[in-house]
Amino acid sequence: MAPKSENYAHRRNTGITSFFFLNLVWSSVLGIVSFYNSYNVRSTMQQNSYDTAQLPSSVDTTAIINKETFVPPDPLIYITEPRTTPSMCSLITNATHHHARMRFVVFQRDTGDDLYNLITYYTQVVPLDSLVVIDHQGVEKATQEILSYYGNLGMHVWRCEGDFENKAKMWSHVTSVYSQSSDFVFPIDADEYLAILSHEKEQGFVMKWDQPAFEEAVEAKMNQTLDGKTFKSIQGRVIPGECSLESVSYQQQNPSFLAPACTASQVVIDIRENKEAFCWEKVFSTGKDFIGTDKGNHHGGEGSLNYRACLEHQKNPATKPNPYLLSNFVLLHMQDLTYNAWIAHFLRGASSSGFNKFGDEFEKMKGCPPQAGSHYCRKWVQMIGKNFSYWEMKKVFHNEKCSGAPNPSLMLLSTEEIFRPLCS
Repeated sequence: MAPKSENYAHRRNTGITSFFFLNLVWSSVLGIVSFYNSYNVRSTMQQNSYDTAQLPSSVDTTAIINKETFVPPDPLIYITEPRTTPSMCSLITNATHHHARMRFVVFQRDTGDDLYNLITYYTQVVPLDSLVVIDHQGVEKATQEILSYYGNLGMHVWRCEGDFENKAKMWSHVTSVYSQSSDFVFPIDADEYLAILSHEKEQGFVMKWDQPAFEEAVEAKMNQTLDGKTFKSIQGRVIPGECSLESVSYQQQNPSFLAPACTASQVVIDIRENKEAFCWEKVFSTGKDFIGTDKGNHHGGEGSLNYRACLEHQKNPATKPNPYLLSNFVLLHMQDLTYNAWIAHFLRGASSSGFNKFGDEFEKMKGCPPQAGSHYCRKWVQMIGKNFSYWEMKKVFHNEKCSGAPNPSLMLLSTEEIFRPLCS
């Protein structure tokens, strides 16, 4: 059972309909409350050490880390990073870490149970010292408890106060602090899970997430000639469990709490025999070659120059080289796997981006501008067209999320094996 407060569980299960109709009326009030809460949390963090924070006694700590398996190598590496940086980020936990095979730098805000599940998942194959979590303007108590608890056990926690528009700058800065002490660095969001794509002699393609498979995959990348290129993961489109006609037994064993991973049954991935990396997939690189990342971690290397070079390669593959190398790391974006989570995501995104307008106010926007976040605008328009009907929007959800593999190059793989430890 993931550690969480009763208030957090209540908020997550609250109906979407009442939230939407109250959103416009209470937006200014909520802004004041949010500022007040943020101020109180920041004051508390400044006054109290993480050493005094504890999680509820119900937390099962036996699965956190196998200290006999994960023996960090010598020598120790000490970060000399100042507590406050030009990137509006400060290191909260003790700044001591070891060399890591791969460091995962997580950008999140108030993700609560999702963060706990992410930590549990990744520490199956790496020590806590390999996880770096950015707390971006967080105010939620449950998330702060989780950060405090794991921060005391060796996970690196940073606090970033910059605007979300500066996500790339903050993410890049924190990642760069660890680049020289990591063989590889991989910026991820709190709803992004990795798995290793493996081809077994009898089973065919399967997904794995265990230490031997992880070490083998990383070692293969270490021995690869890069020529300045960065790696692309394979983007997996996750199909929610409710879309599958087959029941997944371990979901039924935990009716009181299902992590997002437990609501997934299958994932669609593209098995590319030509080993070509797609331009929009998420990137990771060797630590020594890390330069920076963008807001969505799609570009890597030289940033938009890399991305444009990739687009040119797709147009002229014979004359334009691909700046990316395809890896066998599958990235599973565990987002919007239930109808409530899906509709809440777009309502939240439309509100944060300023698209939640009606009538003349909406007409003034003159359609959805071609900018970051414009997909929230398009979804808002779609919701208006459906008159915000619960049932009509649920049809849209199923049309978007429940389609299978449309062509022979795509394969359906089960997620049951890799997510079993989270869901049993």
